[in-house]
Amino acid sequence: MTTTYKPCTYRVSAKAAIQGTNGLLLVKEDSEYWDLPGGGIEHLEEPENALRREIQEEIGVSIETIDDDLLQAWVTYDHPAERPLVFLVYPISTKTDAIKSPEPSITIGYFTKEDLKKLPIEPHIEKYRQNLIDFAPN
Repeated sequence: MTTTYKPCTYRVSAKAAIQGTNGLLLVKEDSEYWDLPGGGIEHLEEPENALRREIQEEIGVSIETIDDDLLQAWVTYDHPAERPLVFLVYPISTKTDAIKSPEPSITIGYFTKEDLKKLPIEPHIEKYRQNLIDFAPN
């Protein structure tokens, strides 16, 4: 396999799995696809601190709790950045389900298990769709 990245080049991203009363929270930013909220971990930044920062930036709320057990670690090689991505997906809770992003370009939605079966999600997490369905509340 020919790659355009150096073997040690990869990006690590902290993502949140948030169960609300109406389903699993997903975000959409300038895209037709839905994704888990979160983003890249900066150099020397702890994953939990990155997750707190990204959630505050994207959906404008503070994290109440982060589950100590990692929900899932996902690796994808098919991201447009042409380098492997590692997603650390943590279950978290917030104090409210009434979340409105401070960023006008970000849309927030809650999705049921049935919604998640047909929802257009980011291609780089498509192979983990069943994980999202399993985690979503009924």
